[in-house]
Amino acid sequence: MELNGRHIFELTDQERHDRLMPVLLEELRRTAAMNLPIIYLNKDCTQKNHFIHEYPDGRKYLIEINCENSVETILKVLA
Repeated sequence: MELNGRHIFELTDQERHDRLMPVLLEELRRTAAMNLPIIYLNKDCTQKNHFIHEYPDGRKYLIEINCENSVETILKVLA
């Protein structure tokens, strides 16, 4: 990916931040508008198939995904 003739890896940390943050914020806004969760890992994710699902209304779950059939199981309500 080039920005003004420079590859993204050649940008300073601040230049990368300034370029990517607006894109991230827009995607987070769009995700919230569709009531989709933000999905991430944290210390509660003790297995490779554990993830956190955090919804725009504040609900937060530790989930497990079955790798064979993609079924999600709520393991713990976090908020």
